[in-house]
Amino acid sequence: IEFYQILHERICLAVPKTHPLVGRKSVSLKELKEERFVTLERHLFPSHYDKIVSKCEQAGFSPNIVAMSNQTDVLLTYVATGVGIALVAEIIAASWEKDVAFITLEEVSYVDVHLISNQVSETASVKAFRSVFQEYTAEKYKHSNSLD
Repeated sequence: IEFYQILHERICLAVPKTHPLVGRKSVSLKELKEERFVTLERHLFPSHYDKIVSKCEQAGFSPNIVAMSNQTDVLLTYVATGVGIALVAEIIAASWEKDVAFITLEEVSYVDVHLISNQVSETASVKAFRSVFQEYTAEKYKHSNSLD
């Protein structure tokens, strides 16, 4: 079994285009205390879910989670329609900026995505997927000595 880190992305805030925070350059987690949150389901994304809850608790509150999803597209649809706000990886912003506003968090935090593969029985499509993301991460992080 091999583990590959394919993404190391900063977490940002996703809000509906009509939210009062739209237009702000950055926001502190402390300002989100009274907000309704939507998040990815913990049983499918435990490290992401736990990081979001932990960051909110460090800011002095437990997030009011009103909806969960097993897919990022559904999560951002919840955000776009005003069900709640979400903390998501910045990489998502480019494909959703028409429907959702993304705001930098003052508290810097990252989310990691890993590919777990059995190299003995690795399929051609898994090899191709791994190769694409290795090239992506090499290019993205070429100016840095680490993924921190």
